[in-house]
Amino acid sequence: MVDIELIYSGDCPNVNAARENLKKALLSLGLKPNWKEWNRQEPGAPLHAKAFGSPTILVDGQDVAKGEPNQADCCRLYVSESNDSPVGAPPCSVIKTAIEEAGKGGTHRFSWKKIMVTVPAVGAVLIPGVSCPACWPAYAGLLSSLGFGFVNYTPYLAPLATILLLLALFSLFYKARTRRGYRPFAAGLVASILMILGRFVLTNSVLFYSGILLLIIASVWNALPVKGVGSCPACKEN
Repeated sequence: MVDIELIYSGDCPNVNAARENLKKALLSLGLKPNWKEWNRQEPGAPLHAKAFGSPTILVDGQDVAKGEPNQADCCRLYVSESNDSPVGAPPCSVIKTAIEEAGKGGTHRFSWKKIMVTVPAVGAVLIPGVSCPACWPAYAGLLSSLGFGFVNYTPYLAPLATILLLLALFSLFYKARTRRGYRPFAAGLVASILMILGRFVLTNSVLFYSGILLLIIASVWNALPVKGVGSCPACKEN
């Protein structure tokens, strides 16, 4: 299930209409009418909720009407389904489209792509270096037999591994709030540090392989499907 949030102000007259349209959109897709709600005026509301007017519906962190946060504590207007006049709540069709688009690659499935992005980083740190001058003739002979010239690539391994690890960390950080939060990213950051230290600084195999294992765990953790989206207080009463 995708992550859905309804943001509103306590005195907004259009909240119930937004709630009803959201409920209809979910039911039309065969989904349970569950979502999170934030009163943007309450002290406990998250920062991202306070940046939108009322009412706003977010699907996987994105406004269904393609609006941008404007820090405005005001009521919003939307284009009606008939385009005749503005309305005070997101139309059902707009909400439904946003949920369908998010569901195509959303958080309800196991994401292999989020795991595969770590493969190049792990591969880079596993490449053996040519640090022993006595071994250079052997490497040169092997490469020559294959039609390649010998190049000592060892100095480039650390920068390459660092770049690939940064890409892997970005995949753990990107849209983390709509998946498993930032804990997989934190685990991946620790794993990257262990891998760099163990491979290129301290040459410690325990640190090195612990980092690889932790990075794999963080990637699988981040790729696991999100099973729920919270609950709607109004739906519990129905």
